[in-house]
Amino acid sequence: MKKKINLKFYPISIYIYLFLPFLLFTLFWMKLYVSIPVTLILTICLFRMCKKPGIRVQIPWLEQDKRKLLLIIGIICFWVGISGVGGFSYQSDDHLWRNAIFETLVYEDWPVVSTQNIDGILTTRGFSYYMGFWLPAALIAKVFGIQTGYFAQVVWAVIGISLFYYGVCLLKKKIVVWPLIVFIFFSGMDILGYYITGVDINTLTPLDHIEWWTSFQYSSMTTQLFWVFNQCIPAWILTVLLFLENSNKYIAILLALSMINCTLPFVGVLPLAIYLIFSRRYNQRENKWNIWLKDTFTLENILGGAVVGIISFLFLMKTGSDNNISLIDFSNGGWMVYVVFLLVEIGGICFSIYFCHKKNPFFYIALICLVICPLLNMYGEGNFCMRASIPSLVILYLCVVYALDETFKLKNYMRLISIVIVLCIGAVTPCHEIVRSIAQTEYRHKAGENVRSESVGIDAVMQNDYESCNADENYFYKYISK
Repeated sequence: MKKKINLKFYPISIYIYLFLPFLLFTLFWMKLYVSIPVTLILTICLFRMCKKPGIRVQIPWLEQDKRKLLLIIGIICFWVGISGVGGFSYQSDDHLWRNAIFETLVYEDWPVVSTQNIDGILTTRGFSYYMGFWLPAALIAKVFGIQTGYFAQVVWAVIGISLFYYGVCLLKKKIVVWPLIVFIFFSGMDILGYYITGVDINTLTPLDHIEWWTSFQYSSMTTQLFWVFNQCIPAWILTVLLFLENSNKYIAILLALSMINCTLPFVGVLPLAIYLIFSRRYNQRENKWNIWLKDTFTLENILGGAVVGIISFLFLMKTGSDNNISLIDFSNGGWMVYVVFLLVEIGGICFSIYFCHKKNPFFYIALICLVICPLLNMYGEGNFCMRASIPSLVILYLCVVYALDETFKLKNYMRLISIVIVLCIGAVTPCHEIVRSIAQTEYRHKAGENVRSESVGIDAVMQNDYESCNADENYFYKYISK
């Protein structure tokens, strides 16, 4: 027999998960006369949000759902365990920098400021990076040691992914396991891209990273976790949370809190947020638009969102840096590469589910964002395309889950098979990531080697314009930090 349960802990948990990093940032990085009022504002906002959450959490509950939840948590733990988070399994190349960032936060006093020799000139550098994911674990590491801190990273990742996926179950209004499997193996058809570009796919080994078949990249969900866990997990949570919230009363503060966690995905989620703000103005009962954004002008949005957003912006701003965003160069056949990239990465998926979403505005928002992302170049690299696309890829994933459900209910097996074929071709990419991690972990254990990657070092972090800034030119370090 089905019964409805109201799990009030869920909205409280997800709000705390997003608030905690910024609260730690406020308490330990800012001057007392700034920290006290900001902490008070955040505490009031969090209390009000927990008291009146904007998430409907009533879902049917069956006795077997307990076993499903245990299975879901088990799968998530295994996925995180082989991802390299915390260094308990093989780590991808990006961990050379991510380990160094974590060490910087653990071994250096907060706020992190040091004198560095840059081109023969002694310069005061301040740490300036979207570090939110690491702050809880770094605080634990400062008290109990860095090994405990690395384990805390794993726990924090498992909690975050569990909160995200429970949000997916809330959208489906039932506890289900199979969408988690789809999520883990969700990817563009990179192996097809390799074939089109003339690479002999028989020469590829399970250890190869196959997403760089062209100059653009949309990362699979598994690739995101294995390479940029600090950005993707908060971005996944934020995206599903925007769908779960039934009004705009907390939307600005939720967006602002993501800036210190996942800056580029924050940019990528803005089109969805803007659409939700204005679409909720339409009153279906009266068939008219309400031009007043009454539920948007709340204490949480106006005061909390402004405080968090402004401080985060000042902290992340790189004054005088050469880093910028520009349009990519499409000369020498670049347009053709761009078109082929879109067809391979999202064309097959979008075409196979279009019949289900031809009237779904969220489908078109994701599609438009994914078309625009490759056009922008950041720091001379593909970071914007790879990371700002994360929210749109989550939306596309949710559209796929809905399409699979609908085609199965309608017994439209030909369309169901076409979606599954596209997903299976795309699944080659995350399979490569998973196999490489397991194989390299086993090899290093047998060889007596450390599976955790070495770091590039604290000095490299503090000298790099991407992770630090000139403290004398940064407004946060001049006026707000301790």
